[in-house]
Amino acid sequence: MTDVCLILEGTYPYVSGGVSVCVHQLIKNLPNINFSIVHISPSGDSVKEFKYPIPKNVKEFHELFLFDFDFPPLRRFKKNQLAQKAVFLLIEFHRQARKGNFSLFPRLYELFFHPKTKVFEIGDLLYSKESWKVLTQLYTESGLQTDFADFFWNARFIYLPVFKILSAPVPKAKIYHTMCTGYAGLYGVMAKYLYERPFFLTEHGIYTDERKMAIMQADGLPTLFSESELKARRDPGFFKQWWISFFEFLGGLTYQSADVITTITSSNRLKQLKAGALPEKTVLIPHGIAEDSFTKFSVEGCPKKKHPNTFRIGFMGRVVSIKDVKTFLRAIKILQEETPNIEVLIMGPMDEDEAYTQECILLSELLGLESVVEFLGPVPPEHYYPTLDVLVLTSISEGQPLVILEAGVCGVPVVATDVGACRELLEGRSEEDKEIGHSGIVTAMASPRETAHAILKILKDESFRKQLGAAAVRRVSRFYREADILDQYHLLYRRYL
Repeated sequence: MTDVCLILEGTYPYVSGGVSVCVHQLIKNLPNINFSIVHISPSGDSVKEFKYPIPKNVKEFHELFLFDFDFPPLRRFKKNQLAQKAVFLLIEFHRQARKGNFSLFPRLYELFFHPKTKVFEIGDLLYSKESWKVLTQLYTESGLQTDFADFFWNARFIYLPVFKILSAPVPKAKIYHTMCTGYAGLYGVMAKYLYERPFFLTEHGIYTDERKMAIMQADGLPTLFSESELKARRDPGFFKQWWISFFEFLGGLTYQSADVITTITSSNRLKQLKAGALPEKTVLIPHGIAEDSFTKFSVEGCPKKKHPNTFRIGFMGRVVSIKDVKTFLRAIKILQEETPNIEVLIMGPMDEDEAYTQECILLSELLGLESVVEFLGPVPPEHYYPTLDVLVLTSISEGQPLVILEAGVCGVPVVATDVGACRELLEGRSEEDKEIGHSGIVTAMASPRETAHAILKILKDESFRKQLGAAAVRRVSRFYREADILDQYHLLYRRYL
């Protein structure tokens, strides 16, 4: 039995980024606490090489692949028809969940999935006549005027990963700690009920919001409206709304089941409370940055600018759609028309979404930015931050971007969209913090023109640029030291251990 089981979905140790950095630092800097890790990913094909060395205090590492189904085929099942009581429970659970009431989940888990108490098998849920009745009744209640086959297959793709999670083995631990809601949150809820142990949730970005954005942009889901309505509308349609509601359900279940909910921003905390988290469970613990970061960033060995009189603008992060690199490129095009003496470095992994990366490279070419913009891929950040005049984030979703703290250590002002903790990091969270002054400019999402004007405002006024940079250094050194942040997690763990 380990002290803490970390439940991770699509992040550490396979994907670099803010969440993974925080997980790695948490494990590495609490050497007296033993960890196990359960990593959840879509399939074995999606797993690549580790991006981080695994610390010695990680005693177990488990993989769970959501869409690599290994359920026995129908012929292996004995006929074990669902009792009428179980059918009623399934239907009632769905009805209550729509209202945000998840109190029937423990009973449902005991009946169908708990290894010591389950009465039914997955085959009963997948293949029995009674489960078919449940599905057809839910279809009738939905009032959906479309082919039942669409309803059936969406139901299968929603529930099969759920069945996979609830049937998976759970390593024994004294505390279960997930870094998001979603499938990882569901696994944590199951672990809590299976072993009756404390369950923690830490959210960086709000998982449900990120899934909602992805679903709204998805092309593979049918979007059904009434035949008479031909005009464009904002309604996502039944099936997209169904998937959105599913992830809202996972979020609400996780919030209600967690013993402690930590978040990194006050804005995220408000969203959690709105989604069902109890105020007394929530704790605000921001990210921090290691003290040696204040000395490791140095201009020595840094790549020099191509021309001494140019301004260097940096984008540090994964080249993925949620970072909205395309808005950044369009902003650079507008900026170039105002001040041609610029060079732009896009730094960060380019292999997570290769199709999007190619689209960004093509857009840069179409905008005529080849002589201005360089896609560098992953680079040692300490070699580049000291050379930047401004760092830019155009994300459509963030938690608490570590890159703002890293830029702050070097006194680099930041232009960032108003998502996650960006405003708090650039304008201050508490009254004491706000007295330090602004260390950057906050802009609206998906606004190339506003982003370009903010960058230009910083570049054309050297005094203003130095003022922002000095405030950044003071803010990070006063409120975001990693040792202080880790102490809070250590005390939290010890309290429940």
